[in-house]
Amino acid sequence: MQECLGKVDPLMIKAVGPMAGGSRVGSLCGAVQAGVLTLGMLYGAEEEKLGNQEALVESFQPVIRFYREFEKAFGSRNCPEIIHADLNNPEERKKWVDREGPEECARLCGRTVRILFEVIREKEGKG
Repeated sequence: MQECLGKVDPLMIKAVGPMAGGSRVGSLCGAVQAGVLTLGMLYGAEEEKLGNQEALVESFQPVIRFYREFEKAFGSRNCPEIIHADLNNPEERKKWVDREGPEECARLCGRTVRILFEVIREKEGKG
């Protein structure tokens, strides 16, 4: 996502690593979390406006749209519900790997980027 936007931040790449696989606690899919971070980088309220309720509410709008489209595409925002496996369980993780789970996640990430850019185009009035 960062490469497509021309805003590559090595620290951000490092920071999002633990989000993969729902952070192994049954949490949000790492792709959806990365999408929210990307939208925050683009449309989040500037530091001096963080106390401004209207600016915060405005920054939530593309994120809400992204969440809705992601959930429509994948049926959930939570990793285990999307991949039908608990990656902390060695037996389930092995079954997931054997059924090409990593490739499935790569496709999910690609589709997530397309959803993200649809939201960005819409926000920019180009959709």
